[in-house]
Amino acid sequence: MQLSNLPDETLQQILLFLSLKDLLSVCATNKRIRKLYYEAPVQYKAELEATGHQEMPTVPGDSIDSSSVQQRLSYLRNREARWHKPALLKRAVGLTMPGNVSFSLYDITAGIFIYGDGESGSGLKYLNIEEISRDSGSTTDISEHDIPMLSVAWQDFPFPGDLLDFGMALVEHDLIALVSSEKRGVEIQGSQSRVQDIRVHFLTFSTGQPHAKANEPVIKLTDKSPIRPIAVLEIVGNYAVILLKYPHARKEIEELFIFNWKSGHQVERQTYSQPTYGALSFITPSLFVMPNRIQNSLDLFHILVSRDVNNNVSEQVCYLRRLCLPELADEWQITSAECRGDPNPMGSTPDCLSSTYPQATGSGAQTKKWNTSVHKIMANPAVAIITFNLVLFNADTFSFASLNLVVHRSALARLALDTLEIFEKSSAFDRSSTDVHKVHITKWEYWCQGIVRWHLVNDPNEWITTTAGQRQVLRSEAKDTLEPIIILRDYNPYTVRRAKCAGKAVHVDSRDGIPFCDWEIEDEGDGDEDEGGEHEARDDDGGDGGLKDVNTGEGTPTCAVPKFSCRSVRVRDMRTDFHSVYFKKGAVQSDLPCVEYIIKGDSNMYSGLSLDDERIIGYLVSAKR
Repeated sequence: MQLSNLPDETLQQILLFLSLKDLLSVCATNKRIRKLYYEAPVQYKAELEATGHQEMPTVPGDSIDSSSVQQRLSYLRNREARWHKPALLKRAVGLTMPGNVSFSLYDITAGIFIYGDGESGSGLKYLNIEEISRDSGSTTDISEHDIPMLSVAWQDFPFPGDLLDFGMALVEHDLIALVSSEKRGVEIQGSQSRVQDIRVHFLTFSTGQPHAKANEPVIKLTDKSPIRPIAVLEIVGNYAVILLKYPHARKEIEELFIFNWKSGHQVERQTYSQPTYGALSFITPSLFVMPNRIQNSLDLFHILVSRDVNNNVSEQVCYLRRLCLPELADEWQITSAECRGDPNPMGSTPDCLSSTYPQATGSGAQTKKWNTSVHKIMANPAVAIITFNLVLFNADTFSFASLNLVVHRSALARLALDTLEIFEKSSAFDRSSTDVHKVHITKWEYWCQGIVRWHLVNDPNEWITTTAGQRQVLRSEAKDTLEPIIILRDYNPYTVRRAKCAGKAVHVDSRDGIPFCDWEIEDEGDGDEDEGGEHEARDDDGGDGGLKDVNTGEGTPTCAVPKFSCRSVRVRDMRTDFHSVYFKKGAVQSDLPCVEYIIKGDSNMYSGLSLDDERIIGYLVSAKR
């Protein structure tokens, strides 16, 4: 039977299995298929891929989204349109932090903002920003000078111990994992000393009780720590990875722990004799990356799962690949390296290494489902970006510089898959090897082409959640006026293509040779959406996609909400040479395309910025009463 003889319903179902690239190709071959392409189900599937989103994975006990495909399509398009109308970013809602706030620990996930000060017994406090966004629609159309402070109810998450760090997997498991320390006295060589017991706790976030899926809800990491360490925790799928750092110890070491948090099995424990890694980020459910400050590289690790003839599961960690960064000039060295990619992958996220990793499936009823949108649409973790923040120190001039490197998760996953395929063809490949001399080392110039973008960060701050999906937000200053600005970058390749085809005048900015677009921002607009409709300046009263102002003082603040003016967008799609002063071989390649929105601020610029899938969150620190 020929394809053209199939009924429309069957043909439409076939189209839903195609990628967006294949969809556009097949539409060019047949008028009937092209007509089906513009039906809501196919358009919705295409829009999900084009905007870098996915529907949330369902688990038993989860409610079904009763909205129609057309409603979800309209919601998705309107949400994206708000991001591409920067004028909406001057809409803000003020929130006052309770108590004497110290942001030593915080996270934003599934529409939840949660923070803690790390003090013993103080626990955590959290706020459902998603609910506030829906409830505060009446405040989004008022004058930017008269935005009121909302009275919101902060929720407590009690935790009795000294909290070092926490990680969350709310959407998939309603899970929060917390690393704690507890002092105790011990006798060493006849004298009393104090040591720290370091533990990780796996709790249900909605109830605060031990998580039902964890065979060991509390796991001891070490009971011989002489001082309180700094902890870094990431949890994805079945695995929790904990990095303990001892910067103030007599001998600085680092310890890496990897657990299957459901079974309680310790997959790996490594001790490094010097400060090597500072952070980690998952690429897939079985692959994670850690920036190596000693070797000036990005190190890829793979959690390998296999079964023997008796169906017994074996888990081990393979040091897969070292991606070298550009060699630094002699006077510069890396003092710290952080990385972040949001949202994290989930057990249901497609894994490029699936041939060696069994996919996780949901089981058991959830106590509460944390959603990031009313239609259960979220950024697709597989195509999200990861940012690496490198702080450099110049011993000659006693100066610092902060560099930001951006790369897609999918690009790192492809490099890891290539390495695994090459090694598995080699009989000399030892799957369990963590020996640095046996790892596959790739020089910078052999892996960076077309997949990285460098930025010089003028004003680094403590807020690390500055990415969501394929977007990134940063504070900076205008080159000519030194005025504070907010830079919102979108690395979605479809956004770049749509921006270039938007029909606006494009010219070259003489200051830096970057193609520059001046897009008119209208206060009111109801123009028809074309295929690039997210660039239309449409006024939407949904309220999302704007700045949320979180004020960190007590009571009603006296400072005004910052005023914003946004009138320019840059399309960065050309190869540029990044600052040669930091690197031994001169300028380095930087050519990952992005669309850059420039939002100008005033003297009341936010002291920190964060980002989630639907909004920029500005932190304005004011004097406490």
